[in-house]
Amino acid sequence: YAIGQGTRARIISGDTGVRIESIQKFADFFGISTGTLLPEPIEDGENDFVPVAKLSVQVGAGNGRPVGVVTSLGLLQFRRDFLKSAGVSPINAAVVTVKGLSMEPTIRDGSILLLNKADREPRAGQIYAFSWDGEMLVKRFQTIGGVWRAVSDNADKSEYPDIIIDGKAEALIQGRAIWVGSKL
Repeated sequence: YAIGQGTRARIISGDTGVRIESIQKFADFFGISTGTLLPEPIEDGENDFVPVAKLSVQVGAGNGRPVGVVTSLGLLQFRRDFLKSAGVSPINAAVVTVKGLSMEPTIRDGSILLLNKADREPRAGQIYAFSWDGEMLVKRFQTIGGVWRAVSDNADKSEYPDIIIDGKAEALIQGRAIWVGSKL
């Protein structure tokens, strides 16, 4: 029993109308529990929170961060209604750590970012985690004359110059940043 591309897309988007056999096959293939794919009923305040994996990946705000084997460092809890309002299903949500100063003042060094891994279509003005020369970065995407650029929010352009994306930007994007948390 094979899973078609449309069914995979429906599972990833959190569609509740997918056959349980397809969900089980998907879960088996990725070595995850079907419970992470199935929505749980919310009764009297129960299950208002869902776990989101905090990944071992660091995204560079400045110099890129090398990517090794990606593992889960644990789980952070997010409100189910918050994820829904942000347009991300729990299976497509992931948390990564930011290292560097290039996105300050918007994203501070040491912050954590909540990513929507399914949102890989670049939109001007949005912030994305993306791979570049084998490293992971976080930058704001802009288009000038039909050419995508990854730009830093830090005003020091001599220290943090724009990156010209010379190919398909969506091939590089790992997810769109939808929330940032940092220490005060």
